[in-house]
Amino acid sequence: MTTTKEVGIVRDGIPGAAPPGILFPTDFSEHAAAAWLYAVGLAREGGAELHVLHVVAPPVLGASPEGVVSLALVDEMPAEAKGVMAQLAASARTFGVATHIRTSLGDAASEIVAYAADQRIGLIVMATTGRTGLAHVLLGSVAERVVRHATCPVLTVRYDGEATPVVLTRGTLPQLRRILVPLDGSELGEAVLPRVVKLAKRHRADLMLLRVTHAHALREVDLVDAQIRVVQTAEAYLAGVAGRLAAEGLDVLPVVRYGETAEEILDDIWTRRPNLVAMGTHGRTGLTHLVLGSVAERTLRSSPVPVLLFPTRTLSEAAAESHEALAV
Repeated sequence: MTTTKEVGIVRDGIPGAAPPGILFPTDFSEHAAAAWLYAVGLAREGGAELHVLHVVAPPVLGASPEGVVSLALVDEMPAEAKGVMAQLAASARTFGVATHIRTSLGDAASEIVAYAADQRIGLIVMATTGRTGLAHVLLGSVAERVVRHATCPVLTVRYDGEATPVVLTRGTLPQLRRILVPLDGSELGEAVLPRVVKLAKRHRADLMLLRVTHAHALREVDLVDAQIRVVQTAEAYLAGVAGRLAAEGLDVLPVVRYGETAEEILDDIWTRRPNLVAMGTHGRTGLTHLVLGSVAERTLRSSPVPVLLFPTRTLSEAAAESHEALAV
């Protein structure tokens, strides 16, 4: 059961049926500030309400120099945070973004996931690292736990030491010109494409498709021939996907890499420098396919650019909707 406590709501009267909200968990660090740019920009772009959540760790017992055991005054923490959150809400309001500000007491990841489930949240935008300390969200491992349990997509942003206040004053997203989409050849993996295509069209971005493949040494099978076959199969697969996307008017750049999946994805990120990576947290099972805990989490942990991750449940629903549309 969530312990969310509402400390203030700022609305701006956006007319019509509101789209699913965007949740921005923050510990007020400069790391979180980098993710704030994306949260505000996406909310403004999509006309969504923005939820700002600050999670406070439970109180702990501590001994004073006199040996007296005391309880941390947690109630003072939300009051201290309220002023900062009000400033964030005021900033978002200047761009026409309706903003809710909340504090919650408990485990950071659990509270973020519970809040997203309780509210109409369609996207969580958060930093991958943050400040340490009792009263702050220790982002990083928290982000990974949120991705594992969230029922909506999660956009993780790594702070690179270069905040962009000019972008913030405009209330627009940082540049999205190249979006990298790793695919594992499965229908579930491709379920990210309809949502990514919408984003690419909106920003006139190139789609960079990546398929990592690998052949395993088997008895009585020539390894070189096996390697050639898996690469050719991957190239044919990507050519098919790229053709469908190009027919929609998108610029598509397919690339096949041979090797270990997570390492090749990260190397491709560093080499081609996309502005965003979008991928599912699960795909087909097997050594060469995307699995949470190896590929998705390693990408989240090490990528120098923002990573948009789609949990299995959201992809399953998207795949089912696609089947229904084809059946009509």
